[in-house]
Amino acid sequence: SYDHTSYVVSLPANRLEAWIRVQADILLDAVFRLFYEEVDVVKEERRQRNEDQPVGYLMERFLATAFQKHPYGRPVIGSMEEIANYRLRTAWDFWETHYRPNRAVLVIVGDIDPERTKELVERYFGVLEPRERSPAWIPEEPEQEEERRVRVEFNAEPWLMIGWHQPAYPARDIYVLDVIQALLTSGRSSRLYKRLVVEEQTALSVAGATGVPGARYPSLFALYAQPRYPHTPEELETAIYEEIERLQAELVSEEELQKIHNQARASFFSTLASDSGLAKNMAYYELFRGGWENLLAYPELIQSVTAEEIRETARKYLRPERRTVAILAPAPEDAVN
Repeated sequence: SYDHTSYVVSLPANRLEAWIRVQADILLDAVFRLFYEEVDVVKEERRQRNEDQPVGYLMERFLATAFQKHPYGRPVIGSMEEIANYRLRTAWDFWETHYRPNRAVLVIVGDIDPERTKELVERYFGVLEPRERSPAWIPEEPEQEEERRVRVEFNAEPWLMIGWHQPAYPARDIYVLDVIQALLTSGRSSRLYKRLVVEEQTALSVAGATGVPGARYPSLFALYAQPRYPHTPEELETAIYEEIERLQAELVSEEELQKIHNQARASFFSTLASDSGLAKNMAYYELFRGGWENLLAYPELIQSVTAEEIRETARKYLRPERRTVAILAPAPEDAVN
């Protein structure tokens, strides 16, 4: 992803030592076999995910418009020109800079003996030397001062994406924005789903997310919607702004707020029910939320969000001059032919 690279493996408990030994050997003495053959594989991945996939292409243009200085505006897989110019020396320099034990987080979850596992990790990974080599400088995204818009024509069904700039951890506002996102798009009783999909039937789907496309740096609070024919993205856009203005003007009722608190708590704990979900969340919190120990504080933080905070945060961040709008429109018939 934009913020990190994850290597995930699921294996029997009695093969843990073999995996630790192999992984430590990779980090100690990596060999880049078939490098240029893999460059061709990455080119094909880009074609499938970014160039031939309409929503993927729209997302790329959306982020490039929202982030004009910060690397979040660049495709994580790179442009086709960049991929074509990948060289083994450049890849090796990247590896030497980033793939060091002092830049890594290792999470092991499952049927393990903690003391035995710790001894194995120290035995094999202990030979790896940390290296303090500063990564490339990351420019800050300047404050956005006016609405930005991008329109993409594609032989596909229309889509709408809207994003507002939001802060990064440790700002408390990120938790309030999580609650706002849930109010608007989480579940069939959420405000936008109920209005656009169920009642007015102007949309086929509506969704939202915080921390787009990453969490390490200030990112986007984003809303997505697909119109139902013959309705248009512009109609959905107008309705979305009306619901946001409602959040900015009125306090959320205690009943609705309690429902969101309950949903968020249940959703959070469901992600911890599997080994992979627990490992993923522990790594995420260690990397981006001040340490894995903060993981179980999330439900309490969400529970503490008040109706007044929701109104003030919506007023603070969901303003017209902070937003970027991307519309995917069907290509004109003559252009398709």
